[in-house]
Amino acid sequence: LISVDLASEQITPLFTHSQSDMSRMILFAGGKQVAIIADSTKEIIIFDLETKKVTATLKFDTEHPRGLAELGHCVVLGSEDSRSVSFLDLTNHQLVSRWDLSGLGENFIALRELSVDGATGRVYVRSASACNPMISTCPQLGNGVAMAEEANCETAKACGMGIECRTENARHQ
Repeated sequence: LISVDLASEQITPLFTHSQSDMSRMILFAGGKQVAIIADSTKEIIIFDLETKKVTATLKFDTEHPRGLAELGHCVVLGSEDSRSVSFLDLTNHQLVSRWDLSGLGENFIALRELSVDGATGRVYVRSASACNPMISTCPQLGNGVAMAEEANCETAKACGMGIECRTENARHQ
């Protein structure tokens, strides 16, 4: 992570950790922090942009992390292979919840991206197959989009969100 002064073109390193496999990064906490996935060490590194220091390192146990988002004081991490979504609390570095989305069907073969609606606690996920039907015969499409939410909003509440639940539309329990 570097800072670039566009006027002088001066580059200043901000992040001294040497990682060659940082796959995702999001800005959160009102633009004051950055969460970065380090695949090989299975960590989410939290970097404070004001103090220019690593403030937390969160371990995760999923393979091939792909999606990264914020929900209250939690970082939300999607796993490609297990098709799960994990909620990691930044205040105590603990796993709040893990949603298993593998039941979405055979066309949802790999969780590639996710987005979180902080107002509702809903998680939107996207699957995409690496197979290109223009080049080869694909055994399945593998592309899909889904929404998941809890009937009781327990995870969103544990992440510090004061939201009202809509039980009639629940997709995940």
